[in-house]
Amino acid sequence: MKQGRRKISVYQIIRATCMELRIDYNDLLGSGRSPIEVRARRIITLLCRRHTMASFPEIAKAFNRKSWSIFIERERKAKEDLADPKFASDVLRVEKSLLLRKGTSACLVPRGDSALKDDEVKLATDINKEDE
Repeated sequence: MKQGRRKISVYQIIRATCMELRIDYNDLLGSGRSPIEVRARRIITLLCRRHTMASFPEIAKAFNRKSWSIFIERERKAKEDLADPKFASDVLRVEKSLLLRKGTSACLVPRGDSALKDDEVKLATDINKEDE
């Protein structure tokens, strides 16, 4: 890792997802089940597992939840949802916003997920080339 590069945190992923999907932070942390809230929570869980070393209990803590077992199911469902072009597009949009956020020079490199789409691999590859 190059000098000066910041790591991406769970909270940065939450913030970027809220901004990109135009969802209120309090709605996200609430118990609502609207489609946009469910989608946002799945995207956050997927990106946290992919781009941070956060465990399920750590992700649950960011959502002010004591139980973390639901996050296992969210990740599973999010991986299934990647087959939906709209969902995959939202995931990629949030990832790009994390990279473009002013002052963030973090590089998103997927964390061992073999179910990556070509666009996602290309994004990580392009970013790595720019850093060289």
